[in-house]
Amino acid sequence: MCGAASGYGWQVDAIIDALRLAGGVIGLGTAAFGMVIFVTGRAPRRTVKAWRSLREAGLWSVFIGSALVLLALSGFLLEWDLTWIGLTTLAAAMVVVALAVRFRPRR
Repeated sequence: MCGAASGYGWQVDAIIDALRLAGGVIGLGTAAFGMVIFVTGRAPRRTVKAWRSLREAGLWSVFIGSALVLLALSGFLLEWDLTWIGLTTLAAAMVVVALAVRFRPRR
């Protein structure tokens, strides 16, 4: 890592951890937004206009949010030398993104 060679390794690691944590929190928020769409059956006007149905909007939000959480989790697992678990989690994140492509917003 370039940060370790210059003596700033701990700062680079702290920034990467903060970004990974932020991605996980954003993923939780996005997944929660999708669940709210499912439970209430309502969504903001922009969301309604962007998708063909509220079901697709909710599924896309849940899938993308879950993928972000899995991606952040896999990063932490790989950092903690839990290689196989981290790679499996990363593969699961890619599968969830592939599912989300089916429910992407219309153009």
